[in-house]
Amino acid sequence: MNGRLVGVLGANTVAAGMVIMLFGDFLFSLNDAMAKWLVASFAVGQVLFLRSVGSAIILAPMVLRQPISDLWRVEQPWIQVLRVVFATMDLSLFYAAVAICRWPT
Repeated sequence: MNGRLVGVLGANTVAAGMVIMLFGDFLFSLNDAMAKWLVASFAVGQVLFLRSVGSAIILAPMVLRQPISDLWRVEQPWIQVLRVVFATMDLSLFYAAVAICRWPT
């Protein structure tokens, strides 16, 4: 377990798990709220592009630490391609549904 997290919560892994779960729940709620707020002002494609750029900025340091050859050598390439396709469809349909539905203000 992360040393800093253990330092904050002691050795109580149950409390650490509860805090991480609550933080994850908060992030899901924040994602929904931001989706409703952003698609009210921007097109779905623009929101997806902005989200992709933000993700690339956050993931870039982790990706750049790996050798380039490791990025292209995957165990099951067709499964990975399907994963990308389905994740893109899921995200696109989620934002499209948020944009189409009438939400109470």
